[in-house]
Amino acid sequence: MMSPDFIAVPRGTVRGEVLERIRSDDKVPAQLLGSVFVLDQDGRLIASLSAIDITPGRAGQTLESLANGSSRSVTLDADLQDVALLMTDFNLIAVAVTDHAGRLWGPSLSTTCWRRCCPPNGAAALRRTPMSEPERTRPDTATAAAVELTPFVEIGEAAAAAPARWAALGEAHVGDIQGALGTIRLGDVARRRTWKQRVLTLAAIMGPGLIVMIGDNDAGGVATYASAGQNYGTSLLWTLLVLIPVLIVNQEMVVRLGAVTGVGHARLMNERFGRFWGWFSVGDLFVLNFLTIVTEFIGVNLAMSYFGVSPNFSVPVAALLLVGVTVTGSFRRWEQLMFVFLVINLMAVPLAIMVHPDPLLVVHDTFVPSVRGGLTSDAVLLIIAIVGTTVAPWQLFFQQSNVIDKRITPRWISYERWDTVIGSFFTESGTAALMIAAAFAFAETTLAGQFTDAGGVAAGLAAYVSPLAGALFAVFLLDAAIIGAAAVTLSTSYAFGDYWWSKRSNWPSVRLEGSARSIILKTG
Repeated sequence: MMSPDFIAVPRGTVRGEVLERIRSDDKVPAQLLGSVFVLDQDGRLIASLSAIDITPGRAGQTLESLANGSSRSVTLDADLQDVALLMTDFNLIAVAVTDHAGRLWGPSLSTTCWRRCCPPNGAAALRRTPMSEPERTRPDTATAAAVELTPFVEIGEAAAAAPARWAALGEAHVGDIQGALGTIRLGDVARRRTWKQRVLTLAAIMGPGLIVMIGDNDAGGVATYASAGQNYGTSLLWTLLVLIPVLIVNQEMVVRLGAVTGVGHARLMNERFGRFWGWFSVGDLFVLNFLTIVTEFIGVNLAMSYFGVSPNFSVPVAALLLVGVTVTGSFRRWEQLMFVFLVINLMAVPLAIMVHPDPLLVVHDTFVPSVRGGLTSDAVLLIIAIVGTTVAPWQLFFQQSNVIDKRITPRWISYERWDTVIGSFFTESGTAALMIAAAFAFAETTLAGQFTDAGGVAAGLAAYVSPLAGALFAVFLLDAAIIGAAAVTLSTSYAFGDYWWSKRSNWPSVRLEGSARSIILKTG
C-alpha cells in the first residue's frame, strides 16, 4: 500500500491544531494518522511524534516541547533490515525518512518494511516512489515546505505489523546500551560491515550471557567438579561436552523472549499460564535459590578458612560485599565489577597446567564417554549432580531480565546469542580445567577417590602440588561463591520484581530486595 499523504506541520504548531487536523483529515491513511512530523522552514525534520506523545499537555503547547527535541529517523540509503529492526525495537508504526541534509522525504510504514524483509533476496536499501505534479501541489498540505516533501518513501509492501513490546516494564529500559566494555547509542541503525565494528559491538553487548554462565560455576559447582576429578579422574569430561549445546539452547531461548517481549521470565509465565503458575514458579525458584545461597556461603567459609580467616568475619563481609555490588552504582558499574570477578575465574587454567596433565588422555576422555570403575550408583548420582549444577532454573530468570536491564532489543539478538555461546564454552572450559586439576593432582595418592569437601581439595593441592596451587584453588572457590551468590540473589529479585512490580524498571526496583536477601541468608 502506497500513499503520498501524511501529517507534516511547521515549527511552532500547537497541540490543539494538530489534534483537530488528525480528527478532520480524511486523506491520510489510518495507520499514518498516529504519526506527526515537525519541520523547520527549510523542510528539515525537527521531531517526529506519535498520537500518544501528543495526547497529554495543554491545547496551546507546541509540538517541539512535547517531543523534547527527540526524533527517530533514517536516511534514504539506510539498510532495509536495520530500519525494520529499529521499528521493532521501539514499536514504531512509521518512521521518518530524510536525506543527508535532514530534509524529510516522507514516512515509511513498519508493515511495508517487514514484508519486504521477509523474502531472502529482499531489497537492500530504501526506494522512493516519485509523485505526479498534481499530487505535489495539493492545496490542503499544512505548509509550503511540506508541499515539496510529500513523496511517500516505500520500503516494502504491507504484511504483518512489527511485533509490539506489549509488556515493556518502563522507560528505564529504553536508551543507550551502556555495557562494561562499550556503549551503543539509542537509534544506532548503522550496519556493522567490518570485523572491527562487529567485535566492538559484541564487546558492548557482552555481559548477560557471560555472567550467567560463569555464575553457574558457583561454590556448589566447584565442589561437584572437583569431586568428579578426585574420585573418577578425567573419565567424566565427556559430560561437559554434552552439556554445552543444552546450555546454549536453554539460554538462547530466554534471550529471544527478553529482547522481543521486554519482560522477565516470571512475568511471561504469569501472563501465559495465570497467577497460580506464576506464583508457583517464583516460589519454587525461591526455595531452590535459598538452598543454593547456603552452599555459596559455605564456599566462602571454606575458602577463607584455608587462609585462617574466621567465618564470623568472612561471611558477614561477603554478605556486605554483595549488598554493595547490587545497591550502589549503576547497572554498568555492577557489570564492570562482575567482569573483574570473571577475570579472577580464569585461575582454573593455570591450576590445570600446574598439575602437568596428559593431553592425550584429556582429549580421549572428552570425546569418548566412559566412567572409571563402571557405571555404579555413585557414578550415576555424580553425573546427575553435574547436570543439575550446570543447568539451573535461576539461569533462565537471570539472563532474560538481565537482557532487558541492559536494553538489548531485537536488533542486537545475534550479538547476545554470541555472548551466550562464548559464555557456554568459557564456563565449560573452566569446569574442565578444574576437573583436570583435581584428577591429575590426586592420581596415585592417598586422596584419590576420597573427596570430602572443597576445603579438603585446597589442602590436598597444597600438599601434593604446591602451596600456590592450594591458594589458587581457595581464591577460585571464593570468587565462584561471590559470583554465584550475586547472580542467584539477583535472579530471585528479578522473579519477585516481575511478579509484583511488573510495571517498574527491574534494576532500580528490585536490586535492594536481592541485597536484603543476601543479608538474611548469610545469618543462616
